[in-house]
Amino acid sequence: MFDFSKLIEGLKLPTKTLVGLCFAAGLLIFSSEGFLKSLGLDSFVNSYRPYIGAVFVISVCISVVSGVAAFATFINPWLVQAYWIRLGRKRLQRLNPEEKELLAYYIKNQTRSQKLDIKSGTVNALVQEKIIVRGSHLGTYYGFDYIIQPWAWEYLNENPHLLE
Repeated sequence: MFDFSKLIEGLKLPTKTLVGLCFAAGLLIFSSEGFLKSLGLDSFVNSYRPYIGAVFVISVCISVVSGVAAFATFINPWLVQAYWIRLGRKRLQRLNPEEKELLAYYIKNQTRSQKLDIKSGTVNALVQEKIIVRGSHLGTYYGFDYIIQPWAWEYLNENPHLLE
C-alpha cells in the first residue's frame, strides 16, 4: 500500500531537488521505448508509469508555485516603491501653502536637506507621506535635518509650478 506520509515528506524537498525530480520523471514518461530499453528502464517505467506520472505532475506544480512565489518576493519591493511614488506625486499636486513653502526651500536653494522643527505637524505629515525623511536622529537648537526623497526632488524640479 502507498504511504502518504512519505509523499508529504517528499513535498518538503528543496525546489532544486523537485525541479530535478520533475525533469527525471518527465524524461522517463516522455522518452521513446528504444531510449528506455537502452537504459534498461523500460520494464520499470511500464510497471510504475502511474506513480512516475503523479511525481511529474506534483513536482511541476510545486516548482511552478515556488517560482511564482520567488518572483513575487523579488518584484514586491519595486511594486511597493512605485505605489508610494505614485501616491506621493498625487499628493504633491494637492499641497497647502505651508507645505509649498517648506518644499520650495529645497528647490529654490537647490539643496536636498534643511533643518526643520520635529514638532511641526506639516513636517510630520510630509514624513508620514514619505516625501521627506529625517536625515539624522541628532538635532540642534535649530531643528533636525530633513532630506527630500529623490523622486520628489526630481518631480518638483520638473514641475516647479506646483510650489507657487
